[in-house]
Amino acid sequence: MKNVFSLERQSLLVSIVGVAVGVFCVVALAEAATTISTSISTGGTLSVGDTSTLTGAVTAAGALNVFGISSFGGTATTTISAAGVPSFPSSAAVGTSLTVGTTITVGTIASTSKLIVGGDSTNGTINGIVYGYCTFAAASVTASSTKMFSCDSAAGVRSGDRIMVQATSSLPGNFVVQHASSTANNTIQVDIYNTGYLNGVGQGASVTTGVNSLNFWAVR
Repeated sequence: MKNVFSLERQSLLVSIVGVAVGVFCVVALAEAATTISTSISTGGTLSVGDTSTLTGAVTAAGALNVFGISSFGGTATTTISAAGVPSFPSSAAVGTSLTVGTTITVGTIASTSKLIVGGDSTNGTINGIVYGYCTFAAASVTASSTKMFSCDSAAGVRSGDRIMVQATSSLPGNFVVQHASSTANNTIQVDIYNTGYLNGVGQGASVTTGVNSLNFWAVR
């Protein structure tokens, strides 16, 4: 009977030591692990105490919060570094909206296909703005009549854009810009009216405009 009890105590001791060694090994492996080849899913909050590096695209089903700033609900195609303000070093696609509480700075080119500033979806939506100046050739305009000229060097203007023009000092004072529109790309049609008078002095039946330039703004 003594040998049986001794064997039982030895078996219990071996079991306890085995469990302790197993727990120690699991903890050691968890502490030393740097790569996980499978997916991680958590129903709670994921907290990272050090720098987190993401080599692929970041997809957020809801709002992605960076230091208290809600970013996008779509997919980011660039990395995000934040110290209170999100920074986009290359490019980012925002699925819905991006709200910035203070200032957003674009280092290279800012572009959009739909911008609403103080308006609504009917009046106030801007799909593009270009500005510059163009030149039209000289031609004679009969006094008290209007002649159409084509500024065909209006780079960036598209057919159907809403055009605003301003005559430069090169246009003689007896001429008045009446209308401006665009029915072809890079071209502005402008109607010039000859009042027939310059500083209150009649200028004859026909006067040449000279080669003139116009400042323009085109909005689409």
